[in-house]
Amino acid sequence: MSSSGDTSSELSTSTDGSIKHMVDRILFPAQHQATWAVLAEWHLCSTCENLLKWQVDGESLQLQPAKIRKSKDDGCRFCDVLCEAATWAKLWVEDGNRQSKDTCEEDVWIETLSWNIIRLVSLKDVEPEIGCLISIDVDSTSELPDHAIPGCPLSSEGLSFIRTQLENCVSNPGHVCQPSLTIDRTRWPARVLEIYDNSVVLVDFNSDVMPGNFAALSYCWGSPAELQLKPPYKAIASTVQDLRSGISAAKLPLTIQQALLVCKWLDIRYIWIDSLCILQDLAQDWEIEATKMETVYSTSKVTIIAASSTSCHSGFLGVNLHSIQLRKPLNASFQLTASPLRTSGFHKLQRDGQPYDYLDTRGWTFQEEFLSSRYLKFTNDDIQWKCSAGSICMCGQPASEDYHGLWGEAHPTIIDQRHWESLAEEFSHRRFTKDTDKLVAISSLAKKLAPDFPAPRGQSQYVAGLWRSKLVQQLNCPELFLGVPQP
Repeated sequence: MSSSGDTSSELSTSTDGSIKHMVDRILFPAQHQATWAVLAEWHLCSTCENLLKWQVDGESLQLQPAKIRKSKDDGCRFCDVLCEAATWAKLWVEDGNRQSKDTCEEDVWIETLSWNIIRLVSLKDVEPEIGCLISIDVDSTSELPDHAIPGCPLSSEGLSFIRTQLENCVSNPGHVCQPSLTIDRTRWPARVLEIYDNSVVLVDFNSDVMPGNFAALSYCWGSPAELQLKPPYKAIASTVQDLRSGISAAKLPLTIQQALLVCKWLDIRYIWIDSLCILQDLAQDWEIEATKMETVYSTSKVTIIAASSTSCHSGFLGVNLHSIQLRKPLNASFQLTASPLRTSGFHKLQRDGQPYDYLDTRGWTFQEEFLSSRYLKFTNDDIQWKCSAGSICMCGQPASEDYHGLWGEAHPTIIDQRHWESLAEEFSHRRFTKDTDKLVAISSLAKKLAPDFPAPRGQSQYVAGLWRSKLVQQLNCPELFLGVPQP
């Protein structure tokens, strides 16, 4: 991140053709050029002109609210935008109450995130952070349009986002996300669901499915009380033949029905779901199939993560992307959009305490996210994509430093001892319905990372949640790895 310091003392205005000149000589994206065609006609102070002129991701500066207001009064149109958004986000109050004791008059931090998104936050030391995202929308109308698609829980923007990210990754030769062709057949899961228009059929996992022709679902079954009150349809001795023959999708819990919808939108024919692909009343089958999780999630075309779902019955596609949003037309072709800072998924801060999505509290889902070569994460207020090449989300807000520190931006399997300790500590905070599942749940993660911890000749490097070469250090801190308190 680069910083221009406090340049607010230089908020002089400019109406010359310098901005239009920049459009002519810099190769911006088409959308950016359209934005510039509007801004070139604006009366801007020198600070806003410098900030907007280059639109370099991560460019930032610190400003005093009083000076932004003064520049607005002097005629700067973008300072007017900043004031409108800051008032809406409660960074400060309207003119008549500026002296209120509750007014947050600390300096604000302005950061460009992309060609059309700016992050505006207060420097007041509070949690959660006070601020908003400001987007520059061209050719919009004054009313918030209804983007809903009949029969589709997602907006048209959400549907376009998930399709675009998967298509871009699959077609990009520079991405290293494609599943391996050399997976030992003994590591393949036994079964997978084949998706039809209104039904699913349980079929044997075969070469038509592997590699990368199926999706995997990461979700939460629900609390024991909820599952007892409303038992979900699952694969057991009395239902497996019906599943083999094909059952109506309407019999399945809502979260699973919505995962099938996502697969249809992405033209994916098969999906692996634990409750329907592992025989739940046969301990031997569960013991065998649970050890194949690393293959399932690392070789799927994409993992669908139902992060906001609290159970298999609650669904996850009700993503509230337009919550508490300010939209205001500024002229015939320009609209200000301000939205809250996101706090889930990529944007979660460890210091905030409890995760903002229920799935982030569960034990099994930890490895499911980490092992996935590609995933789509549906949080309460965002849709997020991650693959080995990087991450992106619909809101445009950058991932938090806490997220980068834990998961890494690219090539997450390149790991050192400290990174393993961070992962193990996060894992130790996750909850399991059965504590006996802990070692099984982390074993696939260990298999994935084993090449980074070479074993002595003839010995196994991984030993029940620990690494042989680091036994002394890790046994001195058992709660870090298995959630076991020290005596």
